Amino acid sequence: MRALTARKAFLKSLPVMGGYVVLGMGFGILAHNAGYGVPWVLAMSLLIFAGSMQYVGIGLLQGGASVLITAVTTVMVNARHLFYSISMIGRYKGMPANTNLTWFLP
Repeated sequence: MRALTARKAFLKSLPVMGGYVVLGMGFGILAHNAGYGVPWVLAMSLLIFAGSMQYVGIGLLQGGASVLITAVTTVMVNARHLFYSISMIGRYKGMPANTNLTWFLP
């Protein structure tokens, strides 16, 4: 039963995965052209949970910004999620505190 569920989930996720593959290849090409190697690309892909900031991060680093400034910029850009979550408080009011809301993300 689990194998069937995993297979169905995988097949349903293929269109989304296709988009990530194309964007990932674009990021890899951009980073390579900027002179960054595989370790930097992997680190940015694993540590930055905001796809657009990967592209912006390359531009910032290439333009002379430090890694610290790039990290602070990433945090500031992603602070918008705090406001998104505040607007959702009423929607999830009354749910158990231990509910993992990541399953409800669009």
